[in-house]
Amino acid sequence: WMGIPNPPPPNELGYGNRVHFSLYTSSSVAFRLNDLTAFQIRGSDTNNALRFEGNLTTNTYSPTRVGIWWGFDGVQGTADDVIRTAGPGTGLINELVFIGVANAFVANSAQVLDQIVQYIEQSQPFTVTGEYAVRIGDTTHRPSRTLPFFSTGAQDIRLGISRQSNFRLITLTGPPGTYFVERSMDLLQWPWSVVSTVTVSNETPHYVTDSTLTPGSGFFRARRQ
Repeated sequence: WMGIPNPPPPNELGYGNRVHFSLYTSSSVAFRLNDLTAFQIRGSDTNNALRFEGNLTTNTYSPTRVGIWWGFDGVQGTADDVIRTAGPGTGLINELVFIGVANAFVANSAQVLDQIVQYIEQSQPFTVTGEYAVRIGDTTHRPSRTLPFFSTGAQDIRLGISRQSNFRLITLTGPPGTYFVERSMDLLQWPWSVVSTVTVSNETPHYVTDSTLTPGSGFFRARRQ
């Protein structure tokens, strides 16, 4: 989870983050979710390791595949608009808000995580592209987005923040040394106050908790002594 093997609860069952290619489509010509006739994730790396292909021709509407039909008047934002979060993908819509298809390297052990990092470092720089084919009327549109993919390197200082119910779990990973984990209420304003002083002896993660901030506020940083 977040590049950390065997993370503590509540992330002990997590395998990390996925690369999502979200999609928003709007048209005055009505179409359907099932008109998303193809999608593809492809990489420029030698093994095309994140390749993923498919379509939504049989999928249904859901909270992650939301359709908005402008109704019989064809005007956006009027009283007869219909928001589709369930039901067959054949229902007419004018807007599609889709969380997007996704893929990821699955790191289910420290050994596999090391292999993934090694593969990325050997393959970088490379790109990962997500592309869709959406049929609207007589035209097929192909929106796409390309993202750079690279390793940050094992010697970088990495600070992860996870908000729990009544505290923040701060994960610090970096080269050996002593670090100040600091907090500020405003990213651009002093003062920064020290939450904890952490001595890192190896590349394993070190954990700090902080329960002083209200939900949604504050910033954290790590500074080497």
